[in-house]
Amino acid sequence: MPRFLALDFETNGLDDRHCPPQPWANYPVSVAIFAVSFEGGVEPLYSSRISGATAFNSWAARMHEFGPGDLRDEPDLEAVVNAMSALVKPGDVMVCHNVSYDIERCLQNSCRMLGIDASAILSLPRFCTCRSDWAMDQNGDKWMSLASLCAMFGVKNAREHTSGDDALALAQCLSKALAAKPGQDLGLAEILRLQILEA
Repeated sequence: MPRFLALDFETNGLDDRHCPPQPWANYPVSVAIFAVSFEGGVEPLYSSRISGATAFNSWAARMHEFGPGDLRDEPDLEAVVNAMSALVKPGDVMVCHNVSYDIERCLQNSCRMLGIDASAILSLPRFCTCRSDWAMDQNGDKWMSLASLCAMFGVKNAREHTSGDDALALAQCLSKALAAKPGQDLGLAEILRLQILEA
C-alpha cells in the first residue's frame, strides 16, 4: 500500500558570516523518516546521522546534541541516500514540514554538489505542512510552525530540532488527521489522500 513518508533533516545551519557552516550551508547532518499508512498507522522507516560536515554555524552548534567530530564515523551522504532510496515504494508521498528546505535546499543541493543520484527520493510527490495552501489557510496566510501543527492535533514533540523527534511529531500529526472522524481532521486527511490517489 502507498504511504506518506514523514521526513526531517537537520543540517549544519544557514549562512553565517561569523561562523560559516562547512562544507556549505544546509548540509545534512541527520535524517529520520517515519512511514504513515493510508489509515494512519505509524512505523519508523529510517534514521541516521550523516558524516561530511566539518563546521556548524552558531545556531546549529547550540541546538544539536552532537558536533562535527561526532559525525566522522557515521555513513556519508551517498550511503544515506542509497539506503533511503531502497526503502521508497511506488505511490509513496513525501511529507515534510517545509519541503523547500528539507528536499530542495538541503537534500537536492547537497546531492547536486556531490554528484549523488537522489532521483528515487526527489521524484516522489511532495506535500508541505508548513507552506502549502492548506497550512497557510489554517494559519492566517502565514507559514505554519511545526509547534503550531502539533498543537492543532494534540501531538507532543519531545525534542524540537532533532530529526527523529521532528519526523515522529510530523508523522503523528498526519496519523491523527488520517484517523480522525469526518469533519475533525481540519481538512488535512482529504488533501493527503488525494496526494496518494494522484501519485
